[in-house]
Amino acid sequence: MARRSAFADRIAANRSLRLRGYARTTRNLCVWNKLATIAGMGRSTLHHHFRALTAMSPLQFQKQLRLRAARQRMLVDGLDAASAAFEVGYESASQFNREYRRFFGKPPMRDIQALRLANEASSLMAPGKDRTLKSKRSAANGTRQS
Repeated sequence: MARRSAFADRIAANRSLRLRGYARTTRNLCVWNKLATIAGMGRSTLHHHFRALTAMSPLQFQKQLRLRAARQRMLVDGLDAASAAFEVGYESASQFNREYRRFFGKPPMRDIQALRLANEASSLMAPGKDRTLKSKRSAANGTRQS
């Protein structure tokens, strides 16, 4: 009996996810319909012009915006990948990780760590600083620079 209940729960959860995905898709279509109306053209014409201007489909453009927003949230606000993914509209952390890796070339947390290290290194090398990277390393090691 418990086995049948767990199976039914999985089916219900799967249906719920599909319905939410359909609702999100419907919302996206409504947005594009509104934009097309504002621009005075049909949705397919708007898509055609959008692709000509941006060299990407509206869906690709939206995906890029979401990925960049999630990256910013992880970098600035210190969110973990799953939290950032859900905040920008992803319903699946694994899908977010796949798309993030495809777009930025590294998994989310490895990319954020690399960005933070690069930012630290560039701030240490910035002009106007009285200590260089070499002298900071020496100070951290407890040795004096000659």
